[in-house]
Amino acid sequence: MRATPASLAPGYVLHRRPYGETSLLAELFTRESGRLGVIAKGAQGRGGRGRGGGLQPFQPLLVSWRGRGELPVLADWEAAGPPLPLQGDALLGGFYLNELLLRLCRRHDPHPELFLAYARALGELGEARPLVLALRSFEKALLDSLGLGPMLTEDRSGAPIRPGQWYRCSPQGGPQPIVGPGRGPWEVPGTALLALAGEPLVIPPELQAAVNGLFRVLIADQLGGAPLRTRALWQALRRPAPADLPREPEV
Repeated sequence: MRATPASLAPGYVLHRRPYGETSLLAELFTRESGRLGVIAKGAQGRGGRGRGGGLQPFQPLLVSWRGRGELPVLADWEAAGPPLPLQGDALLGGFYLNELLLRLCRRHDPHPELFLAYARALGELGEARPLVLALRSFEKALLDSLGLGPMLTEDRSGAPIRPGQWYRCSPQGGPQPIVGPGRGPWEVPGTALLALAGEPLVIPPELQAAVNGLFRVLIADQLGGAPLRTRALWQALRRPAPADLPREPEV
Protein backbone atom coordinates (compact mmCIF):
# COMPACT_ATOMS: atom_id res chain seq x y z
CA MET A 1 0.00 0.00 0.00
CA ARG A 2 1.00 3.60 -0.47
CA ALA A 3 2.86 5.43 2.27
CA THR A 4 0.74 7.50 4.59
CA PRO A 5 0.88 11.29 4.39
CA ALA A 6 2.66 13.24 7.08
CA SER A 7 0.20 16.16 7.09
CA LEU A 8 -3.55 16.36 7.53
CA ALA A 9 -5.56 15.66 4.39
CA PRO A 10 -9.15 16.66 3.52
CA GLY A 11 -11.63 13.84 4.00
CA TYR A 12 -15.12 12.69 4.97
CA VAL A 13 -16.48 9.72 6.91
CA LEU A 14 -18.56 7.44 4.69
CA HIS A 15 -19.34 4.80 7.32
CA ARG A 16 -18.33 3.88 10.87
CA ARG A 17 -18.98 1.06 13.31
CA PRO A 18 -17.73 0.02 16.76
CA TYR A 19 -14.45 -1.89 17.03
CA GLY A 20 -13.84 -3.33 20.45
CA GLU A 21 -14.86 -1.31 23.51
CA THR A 22 -13.33 2.07 22.67
CA SER A 23 -12.42 2.18 18.98
CA LEU A 24 -14.13 2.55 15.62
CA LEU A 25 -13.68 1.07 12.17
CA ALA A 26 -14.26 3.89 9.69
CA GLU A 27 -14.38 4.16 5.94
CA LEU A 28 -13.07 7.53 4.79
CA PHE A 29 -13.13 9.29 1.44
CA THR A 30 -10.02 11.45 1.11
CA ARG A 31 -8.85 13.79 -1.61
CA GLU A 32 -5.32 12.40 -1.89
CA SER A 33 -5.87 8.67 -1.34
CA GLY A 34 -9.48 8.01 -2.28
CA ARG A 35 -11.45 5.55 -0.15
CA LEU A 36 -9.60 4.38 2.93
CA GLY A 37 -10.44 2.02 5.81
CA VAL A 38 -8.93 3.02 9.18
CA ILE A 39 -8.98 2.04 12.85
CA ALA A 40 -9.80 5.05 15.04
CA LYS A 41 -8.45 4.06 18.44
CA GLY A 42 -10.22 5.52 21.46
CA ALA A 43 -12.78 7.34 19.31
CA GLN A 44 -15.89 5.53 20.54
CA GLY A 45 -18.07 7.02 23.23
CA ARG A 46 -16.57 10.51 23.27
CA GLY A 47 -15.98 13.46 21.01
CA GLY A 48 -12.72 12.07 19.73
CA ARG A 49 -9.11 13.15 20.06
CA GLY A 50 -9.10 15.52 17.09
CA ARG A 51 -9.44 19.21 17.74
CA GLY A 52 -12.73 19.35 15.85
CA GLY A 53 -14.59 16.57 17.64
CA GLY A 54 -15.84 13.13 16.57
CA LEU A 55 -15.96 11.22 13.32
CA GLN A 56 -19.39 11.78 11.81
CA PRO A 57 -20.69 11.52 8.23
CA PHE A 58 -21.19 14.78 6.32
CA GLN A 59 -18.61 16.58 8.47
CA PRO A 60 -15.68 18.07 6.50
CA LEU A 61 -12.51 16.78 8.17
CA LEU A 62 -8.74 16.97 8.07
CA VAL A 63 -7.23 13.56 8.78
CA SER A 64 -3.90 11.76 9.00
CA TRP A 65 -3.08 8.09 9.46
CA ARG A 66 -0.12 5.81 9.96
CA GLY A 67 0.74 2.26 9.04
CA ARG A 68 0.35 0.02 6.03
CA GLY A 69 -2.12 -2.62 4.97
CA GLU A 70 -5.87 -2.46 4.56
CA LEU A 71 -6.55 -0.85 7.95
CA PRO A 72 -3.99 1.77 9.01
CA VAL A 73 -4.48 3.63 12.28
CA LEU A 74 -6.10 7.05 12.20
CA ALA A 75 -3.49 9.27 13.83
CA ASP A 76 -5.33 12.59 14.07
CA TRP A 77 -8.46 14.33 12.85
CA GLU A 78 -10.07 17.71 13.18
CA ALA A 79 -13.05 19.53 11.73
CA ALA A 80 -12.48 21.47 8.52
CA GLY A 81 -15.87 23.15 8.71
CA PRO A 82 -19.28 22.85 10.37
CA PRO A 83 -21.37 19.68 9.92
CA LEU A 84 -23.68 19.90 6.92
CA PRO A 85 -27.32 20.28 8.03
CA LEU A 86 -28.91 17.47 6.02
CA GLN A 87 -32.50 16.57 6.85
CA GLY A 88 -35.30 14.55 5.30
CA ASP A 89 -34.78 13.68 1.64
CA ALA A 90 -31.44 15.52 1.62
CA LEU A 91 -30.17 13.28 4.43
CA LEU A 92 -31.19 10.14 2.55
CA GLY A 93 -29.54 11.61 -0.54
CA GLY A 94 -26.31 12.03 1.42
CA PHE A 95 -26.41 8.39 2.55
CA TYR A 96 -27.05 7.41 -1.07
CA LEU A 97 -23.89 9.23 -2.19
CA ASN A 98 -21.92 7.47 0.55
CA GLU A 99 -23.26 4.10 -0.49
CA LEU A 100 -22.27 4.65 -4.10
CA LEU A 101 -18.70 5.52 -3.08
CA LEU A 102 -18.49 2.47 -0.80
CA ARG A 103 -19.88 0.12 -3.45
CA LEU A 104 -18.18 1.41 -6.59
CA CYS A 105 -14.82 2.90 -5.54
CA ARG A 106 -11.86 0.71 -4.66
CA ARG A 107 -9.73 1.47 -1.63
CA HIS A 108 -6.53 3.46 -2.18
CA ASP A 109 -7.66 4.61 -5.64
CA PRO A 110 -7.44 8.45 -5.71
CA HIS A 111 -10.18 10.42 -7.44
CA PRO A 112 -9.50 14.09 -6.56
CA GLU A 113 -12.10 15.43 -9.02
CA LEU A 114 -14.71 13.06 -7.61
CA PHE A 115 -13.82 14.22 -4.09
CA LEU A 116 -14.61 17.78 -5.15
CA ALA A 117 -17.86 16.61 -6.78
CA TYR A 118 -18.84 14.84 -3.56
CA ALA A 119 -18.17 17.92 -1.44
CA ARG A 120 -20.13 20.02 -3.92
CA ALA A 121 -23.07 17.59 -3.91
CA LEU A 122 -23.24 17.59 -0.11
CA GLY A 123 -23.20 21.39 -0.13
CA GLU A 124 -26.05 21.44 -2.64
CA LEU A 125 -28.07 19.00 -0.52
CA GLY A 126 -27.45 21.20 2.52
CA GLU A 127 -28.64 24.25 0.58
CA ALA A 128 -31.83 22.43 -0.47
CA ARG A 129 -30.94 22.37 -4.16
CA PRO A 130 -33.40 20.17 -6.07
CA LEU A 131 -32.55 16.58 -5.22
CA VAL A 132 -32.62 15.44 -8.83
CA LEU A 133 -29.90 17.90 -9.86
CA ALA A 134 -27.60 17.23 -6.91
CA LEU A 135 -27.81 13.45 -7.29
CA ARG A 136 -27.57 13.32 -11.09
CA SER A 137 -24.59 15.70 -11.07
CA PHE A 138 -22.75 13.45 -8.63
CA GLU A 139 -23.66 10.23 -10.45
CA LYS A 140 -22.36 11.75 -13.67
CA ALA A 141 -19.08 12.73 -11.97
CA LEU A 142 -18.79 9.26 -10.38
CA LEU A 143 -19.30 7.33 -13.62
CA ASP A 144 -16.97 9.67 -15.53
CA SER A 145 -14.29 9.30 -12.85
CA LEU A 146 -14.50 5.51 -13.09
CA GLY A 147 -14.37 5.63 -16.91
CA LEU A 148 -17.97 4.38 -17.14
CA GLY A 149 -19.85 7.52 -18.11
CA PRO A 150 -22.07 7.51 -21.21
CA MET A 151 -21.11 9.39 -24.37
CA LEU A 152 -23.23 12.53 -24.45
CA THR A 153 -22.31 14.52 -27.55
CA GLU A 154 -21.54 11.79 -30.15
CA ASP A 155 -23.10 8.45 -31.01
CA ARG A 156 -21.09 5.24 -31.38
CA SER A 157 -20.25 6.07 -35.01
CA GLY A 158 -18.89 9.52 -34.08
CA ALA A 159 -21.86 11.47 -35.45
CA PRO A 160 -23.14 14.39 -33.32
CA ILE A 161 -26.09 13.66 -31.05
CA ARG A 162 -29.26 15.10 -32.62
CA PRO A 163 -31.98 16.52 -30.35
CA GLY A 164 -34.83 14.96 -32.33
CA GLN A 165 -33.29 11.48 -32.50
CA TRP A 166 -33.76 8.64 -29.99
CA TYR A 167 -30.79 6.56 -28.80
CA ARG A 168 -30.14 3.27 -27.06
CA CYS A 169 -27.40 3.83 -24.44
CA SER A 170 -26.05 0.43 -23.41
CA PRO A 171 -22.92 0.15 -21.22
CA GLN A 172 -21.12 -1.79 -23.95
CA GLY A 173 -20.85 1.11 -26.40
CA GLY A 174 -21.86 4.63 -27.28
CA PRO A 175 -25.42 5.73 -28.03
CA GLN A 176 -27.00 3.92 -30.96
CA PRO A 177 -29.70 5.71 -33.01
CA ILE A 178 -33.05 3.93 -32.92
CA VAL A 179 -36.55 4.52 -34.18
CA GLY A 180 -38.23 6.22 -31.23
CA PRO A 181 -39.75 6.83 -28.89
CA GLY A 182 -37.89 4.35 -26.72
CA ARG A 183 -39.61 1.71 -24.61
CA GLY A 184 -37.11 1.24 -21.79
CA PRO A 185 -34.74 3.24 -19.56
CA TRP A 186 -31.76 2.52 -21.85
CA GLU A 187 -33.53 4.41 -24.66
CA VAL A 188 -33.61 8.20 -24.35
CA PRO A 189 -34.07 11.21 -26.63
CA GLY A 190 -31.03 13.12 -27.83
CA THR A 191 -32.23 16.15 -25.90
CA ALA A 192 -31.67 14.22 -22.65
CA LEU A 193 -28.08 13.35 -23.57
CA LEU A 194 -27.33 16.92 -24.60
CA ALA A 195 -28.84 18.21 -21.34
CA LEU A 196 -26.50 15.89 -19.41
CA ALA A 197 -23.52 17.29 -21.33
CA GLY A 198 -24.17 20.80 -20.03
CA GLU A 199 -22.36 22.40 -17.08
CA PRO A 200 -23.83 23.23 -14.65
CA LEU A 201 -26.35 20.47 -15.05
CA VAL A 202 -29.88 21.60 -15.89
CA ILE A 203 -32.58 19.00 -16.50
CA PRO A 204 -35.89 20.34 -17.86
CA PRO A 205 -38.94 18.80 -16.14
CA GLU A 206 -40.02 16.99 -19.30
CA LEU A 207 -36.64 15.17 -19.44
CA GLN A 208 -36.30 14.21 -15.78
CA ALA A 209 -38.01 10.82 -16.13
CA ALA A 210 -35.73 9.83 -19.03
CA VAL A 211 -32.58 11.04 -17.25
CA ASN A 212 -33.54 9.38 -13.94
CA GLY A 213 -34.27 6.11 -15.72
CA LEU A 214 -30.98 6.16 -17.62
CA PHE A 215 -28.90 6.74 -14.51
CA ARG A 216 -30.92 4.14 -12.63
CA VAL A 217 -29.93 1.39 -15.06
CA LEU A 218 -26.35 2.65 -15.48
CA ILE A 219 -25.82 2.48 -11.70
CA ALA A 220 -27.67 -0.84 -11.39
CA ASP A 221 -25.46 -2.33 -14.10
CA GLN A 222 -22.31 -1.43 -12.14
CA LEU A 223 -23.81 -2.87 -8.94
CA GLY A 224 -24.44 -6.18 -10.66
CA GLY A 225 -28.09 -6.13 -9.64
CA ALA A 226 -27.31 -6.01 -5.90
CA PRO A 227 -29.89 -3.91 -4.01
CA LEU A 228 -29.11 -0.49 -2.59
CA ARG A 229 -29.36 -0.23 1.18
CA THR A 230 -30.66 3.32 0.93
CA ARG A 231 -33.80 1.92 -0.65
CA ALA A 232 -34.13 -0.58 2.18
CA LEU A 233 -33.83 2.37 4.57
CA TRP A 234 -36.79 4.05 2.90
CA GLN A 235 -38.77 0.84 3.24
CA ALA A 236 -37.84 0.60 6.93
CA LEU A 237 -39.11 4.14 7.41
CA ARG A 238 -42.29 3.17 5.56
CA ARG A 239 -41.93 6.00 3.11
CA PRO A 240 -42.18 5.65 -0.67
CA ALA A 241 -38.76 5.99 -2.29
CA PRO A 242 -38.53 9.31 -4.18
CA ALA A 243 -38.31 9.05 -7.95
CA ASP A 244 -34.99 10.91 -7.84
CA LEU A 245 -33.24 7.93 -6.18
CA PRO A 246 -32.33 5.14 -8.62
CA ARG A 247 -34.33 2.08 -7.68
CA GLU A 248 -33.34 -1.56 -7.60
CA PRO A 249 -33.55 -3.22 -11.03
CA GLU A 250 -36.87 -4.98 -11.59
CA VAL A 251 -36.74 -8.78 -11.68
